Amino acid sequence: MTTTKTIRGLKQETWNDMKSEAARRGVTVSAYLEDAVRSAKKYEELIWDHVLNHRKNLTGKEAEAMKKHVEQLRSEKGFRM
Repeated sequence: MTTTKTIRGLKQETWNDMKSEAARRGVTVSAYLEDAVRSAKKYEELIWDHVLNHRKNLTGKEAEAMKKHVEQLRSEKGFRM
C-alpha cells in the first residue's frame, strides 16, 4: 500500500531539483530519495573509516612532545587543561 508523506520546509527549488534528477535517472522521486539516503550513509561510513584508520601523521614520540608543549602554553596563558 502506498502512503503519502509530507516534507515540511522543503523549498520548491529543492523539490524541483529532486524531481528533475529522478526523471533524468528514470526513477521515481521516492526511489531517488532512498538511493540518496543510502549513498549518504555509505559515504559517512567511508569518511569515518578513513578518519579512524588512516596512516598516523605523528609518531607517538612527536605526539607526546606536542601534547606537553600545548599543556605548557595553556598553563602559561591560564587556560584549563
